[in-house]
Amino acid sequence: MILIVLTVVVIALLIAVLAIYLFAIGVLLNGTADNLDDCSQNVRTIADRAEVIGPAVEWINGTGGNRWSGGRRDAAAVRRC
Repeated sequence: MILIVLTVVVIALLIAVLAIYLFAIGVLLNGTADNLDDCSQNVRTIADRAEVIGPAVEWINGTGGNRWSGGRRDAAAVRRC
């Protein structure tokens, strides 16, 4: 009889420890999810701000000689960007 009671107590303790472990993992995962949400918002902000300079970067990085040799025309294009 004592062996059965002891077995039930050990199983109950094991379940309690596993529940605490799962709770701790849940808390850590929620923290990670919050951090990832903050990161995704930052990435969206950066992408939105980078859209404005996208055409200028493509123009500057374009192939075919020195893009800055045009003088005033190039300076005006840079100001528009």
